[in-house]
Amino acid sequence: MPSNNLLKLYAKLAGFRLAVLASRACSDGDFSRVLHDRMVDGLDAAVAAISDQQSH
Repeated sequence: MPSNNLLKLYAKLAGFRLAVLASRACSDGDFSRVLHDRMVDGLDAAVAAISDQQSH
């Protein structure tokens, strides 16, 4: 994937991660918090994969 497309994807995923974190802060149940935490973990992994791919 071209570098420009990876940068756009990185920005979108990072922005979505922030939205999930904000939503987690407003969640009122343990189940909801766990789901948000899992989503953040997945997004962190995706962002890390993009960062690794860009460094090559």
